[in-house]
Amino acid sequence: MKQEYIAQGKTIDEAIEEAAVQLGVDRDELSIEILETPSKGFWGFGSSPAKIKASYGTDELPAEQQAREYLERLCEIMDLKDVKIQIDISGKNMHINMTGPHLGALIGKRGETMYAVQYLLSLAMFKHKMLSFVISSFFSGVGGALFAMYVANAQAKVFTSTMTYEILLIVVIGGIGSVSGSVIGTFLYVACSEWWLRFLDRETYIGSFKVPLLRSGFRMVVFSVVIMIIVLFFSKGIMGEKELSWKGIGGLLKKRKKAAPAAEKED
Repeated sequence: MKQEYIAQGKTIDEAIEEAAVQLGVDRDELSIEILETPSKGFWGFGSSPAKIKASYGTDELPAEQQAREYLERLCEIMDLKDVKIQIDISGKNMHINMTGPHLGALIGKRGETMYAVQYLLSLAMFKHKMLSFVISSFFSGVGGALFAMYVANAQAKVFTSTMTYEILLIVVIGGIGSVSGSVIGTFLYVACSEWWLRFLDRETYIGSFKVPLLRSGFRMVVFSVVIMIIVLFFSKGIMGEKELSWKGIGGLLKKRKKAAPAAEKED
């Protein structure tokens, strides 16, 4: 959602800094509209500060709200009253449940009207899907170019089907529907498979006793068990649909700082 703030300052830069602090974003992310330029006046008399209107975000409504308003407008046109619309979002899927009297007109013969409504909704959501594909394609292209520069050549041999499964595992571990979860999942996947569990591939002796099972390849067995535990007990991944943000991290640190003096007083 779009957020706006009108700020004042001795200079335009001071007003922009004030707006950035109040909105909690970097000044480069703000759209600035200058309402009044600063005036020094005459010998300090009649001076006026700079005044700007800073905005952040877009006027575009969330996909859930767009779908709800679209269906409510459709029911109004078809003269369908007392229709309750429940929308549940699970990951990238949107489930719409409509209940009420006289919904037969909305379903239509053999569900033809319902299919038409579903098609129209898909067109309304098309720009969101297109935007996600464009962003993912951009980062895939940048990643491929950086990888080619790193290995000093570009061949398709390294892009095997195993890499596809690794990427899917990373998304599942981190959380489907969470960008920060995918980042965390990437770190954990690479760290476990290439770093933390490396000692399991080496034969180990305690005195003259040889530790069983520790040999080449045992690392992947343990790693597979870890992945199975995550999938079974964390079906939505580590983060689920939540996101990490600097504001959330700052709030958590503030809570800990406030809790520390309270604990000292109790002691």
